[in-house]
Amino acid sequence: MTGRRALVQAGSDKLNPKTGLMDHYDGHLFDEGVFNDSVREFLRKRRELADYFDESKTEDIFDYIPPQKTNQIFTPKRIVKMMVDKLEEENPGCFDDPEKTFADLYMKSGLYITEVVKRLYRSEKMKVWFPDDKERIRHILQKQVYGMAPTRIIYLIATNYILGFDKELKEADHHFVEADAAEAAKSGTRQELVNEHFGNNNEDIPVRPQKSSLINGDFLVRCKRCKGLTWIDLIQACDVSADFFRDRPMGPERNYSAVIYSKCKRCGNELELPFDICEYPLGTIEAAVLKDNNTAEKYKVKV
Repeated sequence: MTGRRALVQAGSDKLNPKTGLMDHYDGHLFDEGVFNDSVREFLRKRRELADYFDESKTEDIFDYIPPQKTNQIFTPKRIVKMMVDKLEEENPGCFDDPEKTFADLYMKSGLYITEVVKRLYRSEKMKVWFPDDKERIRHILQKQVYGMAPTRIIYLIATNYILGFDKELKEADHHFVEADAAEAAKSGTRQELVNEHFGNNNEDIPVRPQKSSLINGDFLVRCKRCKGLTWIDLIQACDVSADFFRDRPMGPERNYSAVIYSKCKRCGNELELPFDICEYPLGTIEAAVLKDNNTAEKYKVKV
């Protein structure tokens, strides 16, 4: 054991710049033997407990890795569920919207992300948008959840847990990265770190149009040719025939598909934009999903 790792284990003296005195810490922050044994048991149980959608498996795989004298502590599953319950309580319907995004910038186990994924996946509204189970879970993992892990080992633990139930999804694109958001927060550069990995929020966003009579009736897209941003007025789609109606407390809900034609404000590129749209109550856009196409993609203003 050499270098920095040895200092962490064996302890050392370090000059305190505030007092001018030498401070000593005892080391042994990391019980290497216990941790290694625990990781081996974790890996052995990983396949057995990999499917976190199976609620009959009450055992928590992260109980196999005991707490160390560091900040690498795995939040218990019951606490994670309480946190996500509170999120839903404060943001009713947040797991019914295919355009909502969720981020854990301080991932340890990945439990918070998996709890969010489960609730999105089981949402009856999400099932309307994505009736096919595989298409729905792919959309959630590739479009709606983001995460940062501070070290390589934590990144591997978290991503293996979040994506490990499906080899194809594990090898596909996702928004989980190895990056230390805690250190960035201390230095005041967390937003820059988020921008670096998940997109720059300081782009020149055009003024939002005021003419739309719909609530949430405007949709910001990025041109795939020039990367310019353009607002799309979804009111254009509201004269199409509905594919599906259902009654709700505030009147009927209308779900339909529509193609909206527009032009990029920067380069003039013709935009052909296929949407799935939900109106509820009628005349109000409750949700809209821009489907894959060759001309533009949804621009996420903030993660």
